[in-house]
Amino acid sequence: MASSSNNEANGGQTSGDRAVPVLVVSARESVLGSVREALEGDARLTEIAGTEEASRLVEGGGFSVVVVDGTETAEDAERSCEAIASTRSAVSIVMLVDGESADGAVRALRAGASDVVAWPEASAGELIERVRVAHQRVTDTAGEDRRERLERLANQVTSETQAAAGGGAPSPRPLEEAYRELQAQAAAKGVAVSTELETLLRDELDIDGLLRTYLEYILGRVGSTNAAIYLPGAGISMGEGGDWTLGAYINYDLARDSAEMMLDQLATFVPESVAANRDLTRVPDERADEVFGEQSHWLAGQDSIVVSALDDPDAPEPECHAVLHLFRDPRSPFTEADAETFAKSAALFGKQMSRVIRVHHRGGPVDDGFGGFDADDGFAA
Repeated sequence: MASSSNNEANGGQTSGDRAVPVLVVSARESVLGSVREALEGDARLTEIAGTEEASRLVEGGGFSVVVVDGTETAEDAERSCEAIASTRSAVSIVMLVDGESADGAVRALRAGASDVVAWPEASAGELIERVRVAHQRVTDTAGEDRRERLERLANQVTSETQAAAGGGAPSPRPLEEAYRELQAQAAAKGVAVSTELETLLRDELDIDGLLRTYLEYILGRVGSTNAAIYLPGAGISMGEGGDWTLGAYINYDLARDSAEMMLDQLATFVPESVAANRDLTRVPDERADEVFGEQSHWLAGQDSIVVSALDDPDAPEPECHAVLHLFRDPRSPFTEADAETFAKSAALFGKQMSRVIRVHHRGGPVDDGFGGFDADDGFAA
């Protein structure tokens, strides 16, 4: 059973109405007590021990942040993260992890956490700040995508420690050191989407491989989503009409028996609606009629971002090699970071499509691609 604690302000600093609504998932009173004390005055806490009830409460709404205790039973905590993330509710998950190694951070982020805190090593002020940032990420989608940034850190730290250990298991490193290292590396190298994706796409010289590699990449960057790549008939320049087909797709949460029919329908109107735009088009659910017209009912209850993949974005009349479309429940909105990543990736995808087409001297329409797959068919980032 859940227990609640309305942590009102101390000294008048924070009103109960402004306190962040936080669900704390832990079965240990020592952890609950320390979190309660740390967030006093800054959060309205609800405490729960079980994953099932936590998921039910999250689905019911009312929380922007979930704090999951992973300091002792990491595997259970990771399962809790996965269950909560699978609800696709608009919440950010902060996991409390063992502070002795960055490996716990890697697992937490891969399980669906947006942030990690070494506990109880971290100060109360640090936990408050992480909770505030997590709350802001939910309420203001224009903020930086913190999970993406930290996931890059986790992967970089893991690779480096594996290399240092001769390819074996990563050696333990302090989490704080890992965070400082990410910040230094990001500042020094300016980690860019383009470098990573260009490397992945460069060796793909057939359509099927290119489509699969691109979808794998974008799924890993923006999280769980439905996705479609629409391919044009021969020689469609930007702004022209023509026949479009469904080249490839990811089915995240569509009814499996009707997904391909629905996506084929989308191919009849989504590409022509946006192909004339050089820039990415955001289509929130409430604007679907305006952008997609009378067939917008096929995308009812979905937020979309759509972008054209052009052979040369700077050309006066570039050729459009594909239209890329991501869509999912508005409760999991696409952030500005997601949109920026998607737009940059589309430009690189378009250039690689040009190379592939030149290699194969294709004079007719691009073929129908490799088809699609469901998110639970083992396709995941």
